[in-house]
Amino acid sequence: MTSSGKIVGLSSAPLDGTPFENFLVPGLILFVVFGLVPAVVCYGLYTRRRWGWTTSVGVAVAMLVWVFVEVVVGFDRPTIYLNLATAGAIVVIAVHPAVRHDRSNIKRS
Repeated sequence: MTSSGKIVGLSSAPLDGTPFENFLVPGLILFVVFGLVPAVVCYGLYTRRRWGWTTSVGVAVAMLVWVFVEVVVGFDRPTIYLNLATAGAIVVIAVHPAVRHDRSNIKRS
């Protein structure tokens, strides 16, 4: 089984100008950056770690950068707008007072 994108009807043509021959490496990057890292960030926010809030905004910025890269590479699909909305929602939620709580009670690790 290859990571060509054919299984989901996606052509690998947008990857022609990139160092990637298939979607394996970009898929792994997406899994780590937008799968594993947000899970750790949720843990940090839930346990009120100092780095939780900052890294949640970092995930939103990373999502905006990824969407920009997709547009530059030539992906044109409706989920780009969903990704932009998700990044915006992360920032809005991160600055909400219930999430951005009193800094004096935050654990220092």
